[in-house]
Amino acid sequence: MSDKSDAIAVMETIRAETLDAISGIPEEKMSDVAFGSWSVKDVLCHLASWEQFAVPDLQRISRGHIPQLATLRLEEVDEWNAGLMRSRNLFSLPQAKFELEESRHQFIDALNAQPEGVFATGQMVRMLTDGLVNGEKGHAAEIREWRKQQGI
Repeated sequence: MSDKSDAIAVMETIRAETLDAISGIPEEKMSDVAFGSWSVKDVLCHLASWEQFAVPDLQRISRGHIPQLATLRLEEVDEWNAGLMRSRNLFSLPQAKFELEESRHQFIDALNAQPEGVFATGQMVRMLTDGLVNGEKGHAAEIREWRKQQGI
C-alpha cells in the first residue's frame, strides 16, 4: 500500500470479502464453534476489536507518541485476544455486526486524520494497516473453508 487512499481501498475490498464470506450463513450457525474455541461471530468481534484497538494508536502516532501496539510483545497477543474475547463473547450477532461496521468507520476516520505523507514516513501506520488487512484476509479465508466443510 503506497498511500492512504490505497490503504483504504484495500481495507474496503477485504471487508467486502469478509461480508461475502459470512453472507448466507444461517444466524444459528454464526455462534457455533468453528475455529478452535471461536465461532464466526467471535471472529467478527475479534476483527472489530483490533480495529478499535488501532484507532487510539493512529491518534498516538499523529501526536508523535509511541503506539500501544509497539509495546505489545508477540507472546502477549494470544493472551490479549483471549481477554478481549471474554469481554465480547456475550455480544449478540447484531451487536457483533454493528461493532464490525462501526470499528471500520472509526479506523478510516482516524486514518484520514493522518498527514498525507504518513505511509512514506510512518512505518507504524503501514504496519497497523497491513496487519488489519492481512488478519482479516486470513479470517475470511478460514470462514470460507469452514463453510465448505459445513456445506453452507
